[in-house]
Amino acid sequence: MQPFQRGGGRTNGTAAEQEFEALYQQHYVPLVRASIAITLDREVAREITHEAFMRLWERRNRLTAGSNEKAWLMRVAVNLAISHRRGLLARLRHRVPEALAPDPSSVAITRIEGQRMRAALLTLQARERAVLALRYDRDFSFAEIGSILNRPDATVRTICHRAVQKLRQRLSQMAVDQPGEKQQNSDLVKL
Repeated sequence: MQPFQRGGGRTNGTAAEQEFEALYQQHYVPLVRASIAITLDREVAREITHEAFMRLWERRNRLTAGSNEKAWLMRVAVNLAISHRRGLLARLRHRVPEALAPDPSSVAITRIEGQRMRAALLTLQARERAVLALRYDRDFSFAEIGSILNRPDATVRTICHRAVQKLRQRLSQMAVDQPGEKQQNSDLVKL
């Protein structure tokens, strides 16, 4: 099934719009999820997904017949998400830190298991998060991820393997660093 007419020919606006709508309905949620995994922000991920679809619509007549719209959309969304994270990190590096006491509610929230994972994910590079999201959240093969990221399969496998190792290490470090365990360990030392 061809999502909408591509190539140099003119498209029937109504038919092309209906086919594009079907493509949008089919791929919107996977694109948002992949973008969330990279940006860690649902609203930004939605904006990125809409931008990816807008770019596809604008370039619909330039795509070759037989092109893979799903891979094209995923590549655009992943690249936009990575670019967003890079820009955000650059802005954070240039920001002057405020000397405020930590908010007790935010300290409590960071102790929740999901926050530990999020914090561990934030220590990874954007490309590593992208590979993990595409592999484990979207169940893409290494070949599909390689196609999306324009990298060889072996490189994608290596990135994935190293990212999983980093996550395991970071999460185990976080488990050791929990305040309750420090207290128990210091009590043992006193005995």
